[in-house]
Amino acid sequence: MTAYGMTGYVRRLDEDRVVKVAKTYSLDHHVGTPAFDDTECINEVNRKTLENEVAIYRRLVAFAKQGDLEDYIKSAPEPPGPLKVDWILSIIDAFSYIHSRRVLVDDIALRNILVSDGQLKLADLGQSILLLMSTSMDTVCHREPFLSDRCWRG
Repeated sequence: MTAYGMTGYVRRLDEDRVVKVAKTYSLDHHVGTPAFDDTECINEVNRKTLENEVAIYRRLVAFAKQGDLEDYIKSAPEPPGPLKVDWILSIIDAFSYIHSRRVLVDDIALRNILVSDGQLKLADLGQSILLLMSTSMDTVCHREPFLSDRCWRG
């Protein structure tokens, strides 16, 4: 097993390939009990989640012609200064907009920024938190203890 997630497992097939499978639970010991329907529902939700992920990743692949930014930095020549400035400004604009929509992004990482035709595209907002539009983003980290470890404080 390579990785465990909330709804699935990632298994290594060989040196260059992995596969994700939906996490399912055995129904055998639940037959005839109220837990049977609940367990089957969880299994079905996990299967549907994987189907949705497949659809999302198929769309994302179109935007990932040059891979993610982490791999791009390692393998491509350093981009010219003006392009780096454009990239920085585009990321600032993107996160500023996301923040204005009261979304807290949980997994900001170079691997979640795709490079396509010299443009950057954000990916993987799956663990983000959507807050009410009336929420003050200036104080949310201080008022909500469950968010405190997810908030960056300068």
